[in-house]
Amino acid sequence: MTISDLVANAAKLDMGAFEQLFRELSLLRAKRKGQKILPAQEASLIDKINQKFPTDKWERLQFLDWKLENGQLNMEEETESLALAAEYESHYVERVKSLAALAAIRQIGVDVLASQFNLNSPAPNA
Repeated sequence: MTISDLVANAAKLDMGAFEQLFRELSLLRAKRKGQKILPAQEASLIDKINQKFPTDKWERLQFLDWKLENGQLNMEEETESLALAAEYESHYVERVKSLAALAAIRQIGVDVLASQFNLNSPAPNA
């Protein structure tokens, strides 16, 4: 079978089968190049761990905190600040859960994994 035959047959596949073929060929290519392939579960957890809190929301939360410290926060801003703080906390909790799950899969301590991801130092929009 020639490459032209393979391409012609691939063109006949429905989109789902074509996507599956593409994924499998990509994995085969990576393996042949000696690249490490992460299992899907680990890759998903890493994506969640690396997900940053949106910068615009972080900056707004910091500004509202500054206004609170200086006694300049009105009721509307206080409500906004509480909502942003809850959103940040939820985001952070999800990252920690993902970190713990990945640490369990890799059978290492959360602190070791956090260090590998450079999460031990506070980041501006962690």
